Amino acid sequence: MAVDEKTKKVRKELANDLNKYCELIQPFLASQIIKFDFQTALSSLNNLNKACCIGKVYHSSYWNYKISQIEIKLGKDIPKKKLPKSVCDLKLIISIEVSGDTNKTNEIDPFQSLSFNFSVKGDFICEKTGDLKTAVTSYHLDRHIYDDGDNIPEEPHPFYHFQFGGKKLIDEFRGKIDTGELLVLETPRINHYPMDFILGMDYLISNFYPNVRKQLMSSKQEYRRLIEKYQIKIVKPYFQAITSNWEKSLIQFCHSPNWTPISLYPQII
Repeated sequence: MAVDEKTKKVRKELANDLNKYCELIQPFLASQIIKFDFQTALSSLNNLNKACCIGKVYHSSYWNYKISQIEIKLGKDIPKKKLPKSVCDLKLIISIEVSGDTNKTNEIDPFQSLSFNFSVKGDFICEKTGDLKTAVTSYHLDRHIYDDGDNIPEEPHPFYHFQFGGKKLIDEFRGKIDTGELLVLETPRINHYPMDFILGMDYLISNFYPNVRKQLMSSKQEYRRLIEKYQIKIVKPYFQAITSNWEKSLIQFCHSPNWTPISLYPQII
């Protein structure tokens, strides 16, 4: 299955941008980085002549990349408020898988699939037993998967949603997590703009390494350029689609059943 020239160009541009972004951030986070599985993502994009698979289907116009695990140490003061108070050696764990179709020229939705996960883990001494235990919190940003025959869910399912990982925590501890007074459940899905690796990492850096982001934004014009480029490609059409609910002149930003004001923001009137 021959890969068309347009898709090769998109893959090459993505690989170059991802590589440049990582070159920019790594010197600022070098002392904190534990693991950075990045070359696998580049190899899949740089294999220009190989058709990639999305949802068990191969197509010459598809592109995708997957970064399985990034681990970065957190500083002692961020986050400032946390429980258990004795938790230490916190690390941020990140994974992302994203794909797209260059033939979908009439759709604003930038992706075919998106799964962006991050968790924070640390160790603490249990006050009851004196044992060393692991504390975990988890979040994810997903593009909702609609399968043939699915019923419309009763609760809101924004097409792109951010969610605290109650289910993930339950699965990781196999239902035996000691919650104390904390209630862990499958939490409401919050509508959120999609994020690729570049926007997702920038989001996490701004929250967990705010001083690093300030330095990057003030001293690296290439960093600002990359963030702006992907905000225009990904974030701008998301908000334009929602705004089209009131500004009908923006209706051209809605092209698919899942990329409409109500699918992106189910509570909209």
